[in-house]
Amino acid sequence: MQVARLGVRLFCILYDDIPYAYNILAGEHAKNDASVGSLHAQILNRVYNRMQKHCDNMWFCPSDYFFRKHTPYIDAVISSLNPDITLLWTGSQVFTKEITSAMLRDARRVTGTKRQMILWDNYPVNDCEHAEGTFHIGAFNAPSPAAQQELGGILINPMRECCANFIAYLTFEKYLKNPAAFDRAKAISVAFRALFGGSWAPYARLYVTFSDKNIADDQPRGYYARMLDAEEDAIRQIVSEIGRDLGTLAPPRTPAGRQFI
Repeated sequence: MQVARLGVRLFCILYDDIPYAYNILAGEHAKNDASVGSLHAQILNRVYNRMQKHCDNMWFCPSDYFFRKHTPYIDAVISSLNPDITLLWTGSQVFTKEITSAMLRDARRVTGTKRQMILWDNYPVNDCEHAEGTFHIGAFNAPSPAAQQELGGILINPMRECCANFIAYLTFEKYLKNPAAFDRAKAISVAFRALFGGSWAPYARLYVTFSDKNIADDQPRGYYARMLDAEEDAIRQIVSEIGRDLGTLAPPRTPAGRQFI
């Protein structure tokens, strides 16, 4: 209630990745899965009933947030949870490369069709194990247009390294302004211009090259892609270009960084 008095109108209760209930990462069920699901729903309902006059909505992330199949836990949650409480969903995996309308329909076979769903895009968060060489520093990866029309909203999950989130933040902002016209490659350029002004291009070229392995981009890009198709002399030229780009790097403009934060 204290937070509500400050003007906050949206509240989340997050029960993801807690060991007491269904372990979605390991696919393991606890003996008391159904009772835990019922308990989670009771807690959410009680909090929502108390806060309903003071909030516009309440979002809930249960311990099962894929909704790929019926489980004792999620069935107990869905059967008891107030239908006005919105569910957070990460797609079919913790990190989902492509969010489609078909994937959302599959999830709704578990959760029901009337409850609102929010995409919790687990990007660029990095607080769990990733494959070697994987860095979540690429641009925001938009859901399909059909899925976007069916979702109640999108929530992105930042990493702990504040400044490394900037490109994801700025490209997500670009998407929100006009989802239908969103272009990831162009959005990266706009983001780097915002951060580095007229000297943005070398940063963008190096960033695209070294962020070539993330949830959305699993193929070589930038200088790496050029090297794969190049002859020896051309490779020397590419290495020289990388060196020139590295030599131009400097801290980002302080005013731009402060305004963004």
